[in-house]
Amino acid sequence: MVAAAARVLGESKSPRGGPPDPPGALALGAALATLLSALTPGLDGWLRAPVVSLAVAAVVPAAVFARIERRSTTPVIGLSLLRRPLFLASIAGALFTGLGAIGLIRSRNVVRAVPVPERTPAAFGGRPA
Repeated sequence: MVAAAARVLGESKSPRGGPPDPPGALALGAALATLLSALTPGLDGWLRAPVVSLAVAAVVPAAVFARIERRSTTPVIGLSLLRRPLFLASIAGALFTGLGAIGLIRSRNVVRAVPVPERTPAAFGGRPA
């Protein structure tokens, strides 16, 4: 698939060029890390104080990121992308895919926590007779 994509897709270079945007990258990383820190334990209850605190705290680095990107000549992500429905759909899809993966992993741990009855055959997790 990679070989086929390399033939079909052209090189994408920024028309502006210029140096990378470390302050923007750091602010984006801080915003995403804080948001993910809220979403992961949120599966145990969305209205718990640590979850709400982290979700609210994620707004600060996100606002700093937006301010940095508006002024940057070489932004990490052009804020104009947030006006494109397909870009927003892809971001939402990535979010829900990640939440689904976390949910599957956590549900598997819940299933493991259920005790196996004594008479269950060994093939299904019980002890041999």
